[in-house]
Amino acid sequence: MAAFLLFDGRSEEDTFQMMQQESVFARLLELVKSPEYDGTSLHRMLLELLCDMSRIQQLSLDDMSMIQSSPTRQQELMTRHRDCG
Repeated sequence: MAAFLLFDGRSEEDTFQMMQQESVFARLLELVKSPEYDGTSLHRMLLELLCDMSRIQQLSLDDMSMIQSSPTRQQELMTRHRDCG
C-alpha cells in the first residue's frame, strides 16, 4: 500500500492532498516510529512517502507538533526532507 501511495502521489499530487484530508500523516508517522520497521525497505518507503507528502502539501500545526514531540525523529525527518528536494 505504501508503494502504491508513494508512486501514485508522485505522478498525481491529488493523492497527497487526499491523504492530508484523511489525516494519514499521523498514521505514517506512527509507522515510521515503530521499531519493528526500522531499517527495512518499508521504513525507507514510509520515510519517502512522508517526505514527498510534506514537500507537496503544507503540514498542519497538529502534524508538525507530532514531529516535534520526538527530537530524534524530528532530526531524521528534517534531514530526509532536505534530501528529498
